[in-house]
Amino acid sequence: MKPDRFLRLQEVLYRVGISRSSLYKLMETDQFPAQIKIGYSSVWSERAITTWMEAQIAASLSANANTNTELAEVKHVK
Repeated sequence: MKPDRFLRLQEVLYRVGISRSSLYKLMETDQFPAQIKIGYSSVWSERAITTWMEAQIAASLSANANTNTELAEVKHVK
């Protein structure tokens, strides 16, 4: 397993492609990995961010598969 790295805010925002306010809203509702305090700085675990992104992709693919199945069933009924 690759060693974990710390990511600063700008890199996290770049990687996940969301705004700062969206990121903090997700954090408030425990839908995004929490920050790690190091002295006066806050960072995120690269591994935690990657895991979160993979979970978002899996959820999206699952939702799309369900939608496609439902659409196919509707077309079949007609």
